[in-house]
Amino acid sequence: MFDAAFNYQIAKDTDLAVNVSNLLDEQHVVGSGTADYYNPGRELTAKLSYSW
Repeated sequence: MFDAAFNYQIAKDTDLAVNVSNLLDEQHVVGSGTADYYNPGRELTAKLSYSW
């Protein structure tokens, strides 16, 4: 699985951060006896922060 992160300073004291987990949206199955567990799909998060 691949993850990606992007950070950008929009203006003085203002930052934008974007993170992507499982960039290629691959699905993996892990068997545990009688139950199968799947990893989470692609997830995108964004954060805008300002500091003063």
